[in-house]
Amino acid sequence: MTNLIKTTFSNFSILYKNFLHWNILKILINIFPILLGLLLALPFFWIFFWFVYFDPINWQEIIWSYVNTKSIWLSFLTAVTSHFFYVLVEVLLLVISIWLFLFWYSYRVVLFSKINMDYVSFKKTPYFSKNIYFDFKYIFKYLSIVSWTWLILLIPFLIFLILMRVYVFSFWWVDEIYKTMLQSQINTFSTVSLVTFLILVLVFVYLSYRLSYSYILILDENKDELKDKTWLYFVKKSFEITSWIKKLFKFLVLLILFSIFMYIISFIWEKLEDFWNLAKIIYTIVVFLFINWLFEMLIVTTYYEIMIKEDNSLAEENIN
Repeated sequence: MTNLIKTTFSNFSILYKNFLHWNILKILINIFPILLGLLLALPFFWIFFWFVYFDPINWQEIIWSYVNTKSIWLSFLTAVTSHFFYVLVEVLLLVISIWLFLFWYSYRVVLFSKINMDYVSFKKTPYFSKNIYFDFKYIFKYLSIVSWTWLILLIPFLIFLILMRVYVFSFWWVDEIYKTMLQSQINTFSTVSLVTFLILVLVFVYLSYRLSYSYILILDENKDELKDKTWLYFVKKSFEITSWIKKLFKFLVLLILFSIFMYIISFIWEKLEDFWNLAKIIYTIVVFLFINWLFEMLIVTTYYEIMIKEDNSLAEENIN
């Protein structure tokens, strides 16, 4: 564990040794996906607003209905039933435009992982290269992985909704009898809902951990073999390399230590709020230059030092 912490600090020190290069790439990688996401999303936004302007639905009346009554459902359902085609097209256009922006915004994670993996391999990622920003092999693989990953992560919450639906329609009377007998405000529905929700949140977090290395595995794969690998291959491999409790323990220790560090940073920010605006501006600049995107290096470190190295050690033990 001590060696792991030392390696983590050593990898962090690589970033500071390449301070100028790292920060120029941070600026470029923060700007590029946002601009590209906006560029691709804007045509759909423009068509969406064109539809909204020319469709027969009185959106102003629906908005004012919400402002006055804080309820929008009746007006919106009336619009849906009366002009279903328009609403369907507008919702699809809005979803596509938001999805395009969010996809490219999240693609920054892949780009930062790429530069960190290069640093760990004692290489420097070039500032401008189509192999980084426009490598469609990586983009399409990431697209398929992120789409299926989010579908998998939605499963716990779908289970929660189904369980609550079953509980409400099948056992609602138990709650009423329980409250009547005790003559109190105890609500078993709320208790069961909270417990179920917390359990499923833990399941969600655990699944996130098991799936979190899928996109890094894309970058670590031989580029010539990448086209033959499906999203399922990377998801399965992510599950395989995160399968041991020992790995999870080490990962959590590092995560807790990093969280304590980030808490100290946020605590300093709260204290600076009592001072002049210049202090907050200086703090924001310092955080961007020295702190932002350290977490991605932490994930890359855990990938090499926990997931891969532990697997290699286990393989050697099995051979011996």
